[in-house]
Amino acid sequence: MSVIGEGAQARIAFGASGQMFVPTGASVARLDLSRTSGGGVVILLQGTGSHLGVESPSSIPVQVGVDGLLLDSFVHGSDPTAPAVQGHGLSAKLRNVTALADGAAAAAVRVLS
Repeated sequence: MSVIGEGAQARIAFGASGQMFVPTGASVARLDLSRTSGGGVVILLQGTGSHLGVESPSSIPVQVGVDGLLLDSFVHGSDPTAPAVQGHGLSAKLRNVTALADGAAAAAVRVLS
């Protein structure tokens, strides 16, 4: 399965507990993802995500979890302690990703083993 934003980049906003899961073999491309309330992981990639923009207002933390491939994307995390992009072991691959984290104890990218 592939989800591709057409024309102007498609915008998807999640509520407090919503998130997108992209399983192995699936892909998403050209989407802007954000959260309107709550906080936490907005998208969990086991497949491939490309040309994604992930950010929310500063009071709502967002995060991208990566077990697959994230490329040509921008992630702005605003959680004071969590990373903007969190990779899970050796299966996480990042290529041409800009990640920003605002919190004093946050990291733009963190990879867990």
